[in-house]
Amino acid sequence: MRIVIGTSGLSTGGGIGTYVEELSKWLFNKGHTVLVCVASEQKDIIEKFPFQVFLTTYSRNFSKQDEFKIIGLLFNKINSFSPDVIINNDNIYISGLFPSFKPDIVRLSVVHGFRNHFFGWDHHRIINNAAVYNHKYIDWIIAISDAMATNMKKKLKLPDNQIRFLYNGLHSNEDSFVPFWERKRKKTINFFFAGGGKREKGAGTLLKAVKKINGMKNKSIKIYWAGTLPLKGKFSKNYLGKFDFVEPLGRLGHSELLNVLSQCHYLLMPSRVEGCPMMMLEAMSLGVVPIVSDCPSAMREIVTDAGIGSIVHTGSTKELFNTINNTQKLKDNWHLDAEKIKDYFLKNLHIDKYGEKILKLCTVKRSSRIMEQNEFPPKRLLHYHRERFSGSKWSSHNLKIRWKNVTGKLEEL
Repeated sequence: MRIVIGTSGLSTGGGIGTYVEELSKWLFNKGHTVLVCVASEQKDIIEKFPFQVFLTTYSRNFSKQDEFKIIGLLFNKINSFSPDVIINNDNIYISGLFPSFKPDIVRLSVVHGFRNHFFGWDHHRIINNAAVYNHKYIDWIIAISDAMATNMKKKLKLPDNQIRFLYNGLHSNEDSFVPFWERKRKKTINFFFAGGGKREKGAGTLLKAVKKINGMKNKSIKIYWAGTLPLKGKFSKNYLGKFDFVEPLGRLGHSELLNVLSQCHYLLMPSRVEGCPMMMLEAMSLGVVPIVSDCPSAMREIVTDAGIGSIVHTGSTKELFNTINNTQKLKDNWHLDAEKIKDYFLKNLHIDKYGEKILKLCTVKRSSRIMEQNEFPPKRLLHYHRERFSGSKWSSHNLKIRWKNVTGKLEEL
């Protein structure tokens, strides 16, 4: 099959970029012809991939006419590729173009973020609304957690038979695997956190727990704190480095991340909002036991189903602290949980399992989907909304744009 995959990033260290790279490589290795269409502010994609990549570079300074031109180039590129299937993730331009594609193309839209209340201080509502935009022209909408599928049916009033629930998939990181016996011999229990200074990733909750751990005696704990960190303030490297058991790493490349993660015993994900985080799958593939929040996401569902790992209430410093502290008593049996979580990953979350399920959907059109083709341009095209912000989110310059993001409003061209 000839397959187009839409995304806003590729190999940028983000979860969606990792997902797209994993799926694209798997499909390519299975003999399919793959074109990944990236809409981003990037000027170029330096890394080389075995599959084709088409980059649509946009700018926040573009006029509507400029943006319309690059959407036209994207539309022509996809048409000339003659795809059998389009799998869109968070490429908002493709979401707007669905009515203008040939009706014999099977269309899938993967929802990587969802909020079931009015707004939130992140991009999850934009990701959600973009994924279901023009849903009448889409065959299958893929929710990446059971909670997401349930809430989408309730809130968005989509047809039950259109939504499919699939956890993300990942290849096994055997090249980075550090044997359990070697990790068990370490003097400290090693934890990995990749949320940087982001509130939605639970950075504030973890920092409060760190302060409580700091008052303990005879602690044998090491926390590797990765992700983007500010130059100043309580999440800066200088501040976090004051705690002798915390090693602030900042943003890591993928190989560096795997190198550190493979040395760890536990993954810390006290997030306030998540989908099906690729970071958790990376950890499980290496036998790193997850400690996650109970926010509606695949995290708590997978930990519950596997029966391995821990779930703490979202925002609960006390529960997070107690869970981290209790691991010191469980050190002798850690390897048993590690073996089970790695085995669960291989049986349920490996890319082979996921890829086969995706391919089945790629061969079936939904009977009630609109099959007519509109001329280009369609009546409604979308602006690209995932802008960066300078200054305070409450500043007069940013408030209007910020409000559109947190409420999920999609502005049309």
